[in-house]
Amino acid sequence: MSRFTSFLFAMPTALDGVGSVLDMSGELPEFNSSDSPEEADNSAIMLDWMAIAEDIRFAASTVSGRQ
Repeated sequence: MSRFTSFLFAMPTALDGVGSVLDMSGELPEFNSSDSPEEADNSAIMLDWMAIAEDIRFAASTVSGRQ
C-alpha cells in the first residue's frame, strides 16, 4: 500500500494483533477519522492528487534515466 492510499486504515503492530485476539468487547480497533464528511473528502482528494504526482515523478525519472 502506498503512503497515500492507507490514510483511512489502521496500521496495527504485532501487539495490536495479539491484543485484538483478547479483546472481547471490540474496543481496540481504532481507524483514522475526520471531523466531518467534507474534511474526509478533501483529505481523500488531496491524497489522490499526491499519489498521481508521485506516479508522474516516477514515470518522468524512469524515462529520463533511459536517455
